[in-house]
This record gives sequence, C-alpha cells and structure tokens, in this order.
Amino acid sequence: MGKATRFDIADLTKRYRLQYFVETGTGQAESLTEVVERHPFRGYYSCDWDEIMIMGSRYRLRDHPDVHIAHARSTDFLETLLLWLPRSSPVLFWLDAHFPGNSERDVGLRLPLASELEIIARLRPEGRDVIMVDDLAIYLDGSFDVPLPDELRQWCPKERDIGFVFEALGNTHNVAWYYDGGGYIIATPNEKYPA
Repeated sequence: MGKATRFDIADLTKRYRLQYFVETGTGQAESLTEVVERHPFRGYYSCDWDEIMIMGSRYRLRDHPDVHIAHARSTDFLETLLLWLPRSSPVLFWLDAHFPGNSERDVGLRLPLASELEIIARLRPEGRDVIMVDDLAIYLDGSFDVPLPDELRQWCPKERDIGFVFEALGNTHNVAWYYDGGGYIIATPNEKYPA
C-alpha cells in the first residue's frame, strides 16, 4: 500500500493549479488524512467498498466538512462525481490499484484501475488533471522495493503490462512509473494541454 504523499503534492498543485483531491480506496484514510492536513484543496472526495473502513474514516475526518467519503464501487463513484465536478477545475486523482480483498471474485471490484482511467479520460477529456496510482507491482514485473507476494499473483491480471494506461491517457498526459515501494504511476498533463 502506497501513500499519495510519496509525490510532491505542493509542487504538483502549484504547477497544474489543482483544485480538488479525488481518491479511490479510502482504506483507513491514511493518505486522505495526510493530504487534508497538509494541502488546501477546495474539496476532498474518496470512496471505498468496505463499510467498516468507511465508518472509521468518516469518524477520523469528522471535523473536516470539505471531506466526502462514499461507500461505493470506485467506478460508480467516479461516474457520479465526475459528472458534476467542474471540468474547468483540475483534479489530483489518487487511484488505489490494489484489490480490496484478495479473495474478491468480482474482477471489476478487485482490479478497477483500467475502468477508472477510462472513466476519467472520457468524462474529463481536457487532460488537465494529475493522476497518481499505487501498487504498480500488480500490473508489471520489476525490481520493486516491496515485491508482490507470490500468493497474490493469482489475483493479478493475466496480461502483465500497463498498455491500458497509455490507451486511456497517452494522448493527453506524460506517463512515468517508479519501482520504489510497491510501484507507482504518475500521469501529468502534456505540453498540448497546459494547466
């Protein structure tokens, strides 16, 4: 499990004029709490499928009225949120690529990243947003600081590549990836789509 604060959020926010923070996979709200406490966005939106995690996260951030945590599938959450979030206001997306439960049989719930990126690209075609993803080791083999445990490989996609990231974002974003921790992807607006 990675943290959004692995990246220089202050610099990204300034450079791309980011105004909202949107996260999939609240978990115990570790990344969300750090972002809320350190970085002033106009609003913070997160979701998780685990109702227990949601209750704990809502309690943890109860003193922050600009934080909204939904109990929803990440794809449903994004489809709804991105229909009304202003397209003229750039967003920092933090997408949690890993499975909410290793035994989850629903591949759309277990591995939603490709669908999440497709939704973002379709509903925010301007390409002004910054998109960060953790748990790259699910999709690629490599020299990760925290390699994927062998027992989890059965839950990974059969095709081990990130071509789907370039399909969704390649026309509007520069895509980079890193092997520290369990691996990260960051997609920033390219020269054609300045902030």
